[in-house]
Amino acid sequence: MVSIEEQRLTCNRIFRYLTYHSQKQFTGRLDVQAASGQSWQVYLNLGQLGWVAGGLHPHRRFIRQLQIAGLEDAVLQKVSQYSLSASEQPECIEYHLLAKLAQEKYLSADQVIKVIKGALIEGLFDVVQATELASPTLQEFFTQQAEQKLTTVADLEGAGDSFYVQVKENSRPSQQARLPYTWMQPVMDIQREVQKSWEHWLGMGLQKYSPNAAPIVKSPEGLQAQTSEKIYKNLMSLMQGKETLRDLAARMKRDIWAMTQVLQPLIHQQIIGFVEIEDLSLFSESEGISERRTRNPSDQTSTEKKGLIACVDDSPQTQKMIETIAQALGYKFLPIYESVEALPTLIEKKPRLIFLDLVMPVVNGYELAHQIRRVESLKDTPVIILTGNMVDRVRARMSGASECITKPVEVDKVRAVLNRYIINQEVPTQ
Repeated sequence: MVSIEEQRLTCNRIFRYLTYHSQKQFTGRLDVQAASGQSWQVYLNLGQLGWVAGGLHPHRRFIRQLQIAGLEDAVLQKVSQYSLSASEQPECIEYHLLAKLAQEKYLSADQVIKVIKGALIEGLFDVVQATELASPTLQEFFTQQAEQKLTTVADLEGAGDSFYVQVKENSRPSQQARLPYTWMQPVMDIQREVQKSWEHWLGMGLQKYSPNAAPIVKSPEGLQAQTSEKIYKNLMSLMQGKETLRDLAARMKRDIWAMTQVLQPLIHQQIIGFVEIEDLSLFSESEGISERRTRNPSDQTSTEKKGLIACVDDSPQTQKMIETIAQALGYKFLPIYESVEALPTLIEKKPRLIFLDLVMPVVNGYELAHQIRRVESLKDTPVIILTGNMVDRVRARMSGASECITKPVEVDKVRAVLNRYIINQEVPTQ
């Protein structure tokens, strides 16, 4: 069994990068890409932590931290209806809105600092967990002795066996709306909080469960047998798979670790399980007012003309990434999460191109590609296999795949695939 001391190492690895750049008084962005496919953008200002964007639920995290900081419902409604002007093009919309709320005196300095600190702790906890789970072998990369110094980027080599970090100098979450430097957070302080949270999580044996997942009662009979009638009714009401653990803790104004401690035995007995849920929409009706104003009335017709792109993958992050790219290029998008449901759905919908994850339960990508090629209406449809590892391209070709691209997916590669296979094709008549 891996000890907590050994499990702490990834936390130390990722913060090693942050500490190095903090000591250099770096201003810019660190793009962190986990082997699992998740990615985050960590912003520093003169070596202090200013914000973390990305991850599984960036909007949900932002709204939750505003609620925890005590933002009134009326102001939250204002956030959902905010309209970006043509001159506002922030890298990070959440930070931009936070700065706007501060400038317009909807939030006090203490409230803004609380939001920044809470978002950093949550976001960097998720980075630690994702990189930890992606690292099958834990090896101590460096000691924690006080005399050890970080001097060059070369000191970091080998640290990222389960993640990749790319440095973007002078990048800011928002050029138009900025917050005071004194509101930023020291790396060491955030590391201490993340370390404590991660150790709590490990101590409960929940490292494979994400606090971004939504709890749901899998065995009402088992729950009823182990709890009082009052607790049973409360948990049945709360645990419906619609709110994450973090959402529930915030709504109930409880510490998430204390709340989860109570649920721990029920989780380990699989009486309570977890489901993945989508991120919240930051703007009401899934788009900002400015987006509604500028939308071309012909966009829907254009999308219908361009046709449908399908993706068979059980990863919400991959689905969301490809959906965003496809829709930005004017295509409709069809996500399919279960490989066993894929073939009948594809036969019915007849997409113009299919992205296909290689590693899926029950039916893998090779098998599904072979099945697709046996269907007359799909035999000429481009099939692009997505893989996180080195892939046997000969086997992929023999199974009927058109080509393979690596995961985590990159915008340029997906765009290139769409352009290469369907930009010059006429939309088939259905």
